[in-house]
Amino acid sequence: MSKQQKHGPVTRTFQRQGEGVPIDIVQQAAIRTDGTTVAVIGINLAQAPVPDRRYIAEVGSVNYSDDDIKLLFGQRKISWGSTLRSLVVIHMSSRAVRQFLRSVKGLKEPSLSEIMDKLGIRREAVEGSLGEEPEQTVAFAANVVAVAISGREACLDFYHISSFAMAAAAHSAKIPIDPVVRVDLRTGLFEALIGALYKIEADFPHDAEEEITV
Repeated sequence: MSKQQKHGPVTRTFQRQGEGVPIDIVQQAAIRTDGTTVAVIGINLAQAPVPDRRYIAEVGSVNYSDDDIKLLFGQRKISWGSTLRSLVVIHMSSRAVRQFLRSVKGLKEPSLSEIMDKLGIRREAVEGSLGEEPEQTVAFAANVVAVAISGREACLDFYHISSFAMAAAAHSAKIPIDPVVRVDLRTGLFEALIGALYKIEADFPHDAEEEITV
């Protein structure tokens, strides 16, 4: 009587043409506090191209539901008070936002708080509601953020690494990354957005997926 062998699902990973710009990665294994091991992918964003899309944010807000964090960046109409002229919505997962917050916490000498205090930058608050959604609204997905602060000005470069690219990264020395959009904003507004993300971080689900370090 012959024995039947059971085979698990076959997973094939490959780099797809047009997936993004390849940059170097370094893979490491990290042990969590609960004893589980997670794969950590280190990437060098200095090799990533600057996003072609540019946006200047005057106001901002944060929305969280169903493990989807939305970073909202808006511009006000000059002659209509609080009415929005345009809106950019960045969708990020809780894992990506956690990594973003970790990178901001890593800012040292000076830290974000020290920059605020040294320059006497007024601490702002994010908008609870940005009002009615304007006709000029665009949405993007991002899971990697590069941050730069120069005095009272801050800059966020958003990037996206697809699930296809993440799956193939385990067998490659490079990972393709897509530049999404650059958002310029006040340092005070950036600090307010970070504060809003810290407040909701405790509600994020436990995440045991691969992590990305930059």
